[in-house]
Amino acid sequence: MRFLPLNSLLLLLPVLAIPVTADAQERAWSGVVAAGAGARPDYMGSNDLEATPYVAGRINYGAFYLDFQGEQLRLNVSPIKGWAFGPMMDIESGRKDDVKSVRVGRMAKIDDAFEAGGFIAYSRSDILAENDELSVQASYLADTSNTSDGAVAALGLTYGKRIDERWTVGGGVKVSYVDKKYAQTYFGVSAADAARSGLPGYNLKAGVRDVGLSAKVGYALTDKWDLQLLGSYKRLMGDFADSPIVKTEGSADQFSAAVAVAYHF
Repeated sequence: MRFLPLNSLLLLLPVLAIPVTADAQERAWSGVVAAGAGARPDYMGSNDLEATPYVAGRINYGAFYLDFQGEQLRLNVSPIKGWAFGPMMDIESGRKDDVKSVRVGRMAKIDDAFEAGGFIAYSRSDILAENDELSVQASYLADTSNTSDGAVAALGLTYGKRIDERWTVGGGVKVSYVDKKYAQTYFGVSAADAARSGLPGYNLKAGVRDVGLSAKVGYALTDKWDLQLLGSYKRLMGDFADSPIVKTEGSADQFSAAVAVAYHF
């Protein structure tokens, strides 16, 4: 099952990560789990959307926590206030032969990739107003499953605020950089793929893959249940936007969205 990975920044937005209440801080265990449904491109660079489940959340134990969104996991092992760092893993969705683009569907299938690495983040509360939070994050993930043997590095900034007892809002921006192996696997067109699909051959180098924006709005239904609306936009850049699977068969503008219900404990 392919889960909606929206923009991974959405996992960090303060609708889920708003500064913890005093009651939650007094408990060893606390957290939130959200589940819902959404839509995303059926391959990276596609202009066709597919429906997919959305699952995300955070489990806290004192200063430590486990974040998850879809197949992405981050474990914070930092005891330092304001700082978070630790291991991170993700499953990069591949490209199947049942995508809506006929020509892209004729290309060789790309298996899902297991990626492992780490992250570091620094957060400050009450920056512009009470009950807000600003966070800067960096991450690095490398394929460990021999799918691309490539790597992805990302740098992001998020801001969120609790407006009142019911409403919370957040937004973020992220830049992703990939190496040549990753770029060629997901955006290149080999000679064999060109022969099968009719698309022109295409080779890429390492570079900035995309710049992404994300937003989340939360509404507290009760003290335990929230309704969440999430959206993400990514703009593929440079050679990635010029790839035939994007420029000819898809779009450099990538949109995702979801609606979810969250439970706090």
